[in-house]
Amino acid sequence: MTHPLVTIARAELGAHETSNNQGPGIQKYWGATSYGPEGYANREPWCAAFVAWCVFLYLGGATKRRPQSAAVRDWVPAALRLGWKVFGPRDGLFFPRAGDIVVFTFSHIGIVEDFDGTHITTIEGNTDDDGGREGREVAERRRALSICKSFIRPPEVAK
Repeated sequence: MTHPLVTIARAELGAHETSNNQGPGIQKYWGATSYGPEGYANREPWCAAFVAWCVFLYLGGATKRRPQSAAVRDWVPAALRLGWKVFGPRDGLFFPRAGDIVVFTFSHIGIVEDFDGTHITTIEGNTDDDGGREGREVAERRRALSICKSFIRPPEVAK
């Protein structure tokens, strides 16, 4: 069974920019952040806005406590304040699984779709064909565990 957060993210595959950090499918992501429409108007990178929007839908809307930052660096501290599980790639007690959020070593963020022991498959916003963080679309990527900095496990929601 697919994790609901992954289902939400997968539905966005193919959303892409029509100009630098802007496009009809991208503008909606900013509404789930504390930065709001300014991020879109300022043509800011949108990988964290994409994750914030997916988490917003997963948790059932604005009434739920959730990270709302459009800055990747804020996600781990926000998750810790909320009491969400945060762990490293070599934790030994926890391993990434579908529905986790991954923070990369190069200031980028995505949603874990699968983990095979050495690599994760992710769905990421603002990525490109080379897997960069200054991309143009929502896409699926296969990433080495070695470039993962932290994993965040959102709370389970009632079905």
